[in-house]
Amino acid sequence: MTRPLFLLLVLLSLSACSGSGSGDPDVDRVQELIEDGVDASQTHTLRFSFLFADETAAKKVCKRLRTEGFTPQLGTADDSRRFSCQGIKQFPLEPKLLRQLRLRFEVLAQNFGGEFKGWELVTPAQS
Repeated sequence: MTRPLFLLLVLLSLSACSGSGSGDPDVDRVQELIEDGVDASQTHTLRFSFLFADETAAKKVCKRLRTEGFTPQLGTADDSRRFSCQGIKQFPLEPKLLRQLRLRFEVLAQNFGGEFKGWELVTPAQS
């Protein structure tokens, strides 16, 4: 598929799902990134973030992410009472894929007593 055709299909699928906001955080975020000039036809490094009250749970989720090809990072949250797990991996900016990951990660976090906080694009300065 050529790049202009791919971008047109992404924009059409986003516009079909959105108006002033689609109600789907993944569609809305991808739309924002495209509007900011991000090339949706390329893969991008994304960071998926989780929070846990228990360090053991955070470590287990980081271990699970590693087995799925993510680069995990374990840390403490800003409030220092909770533990964070972040998984970094390259993905295309496809709302359907990102929605599937979000739904799966919400269940994973809940299974370990935590919370999935979402995903963000990792800029070169952040890596």
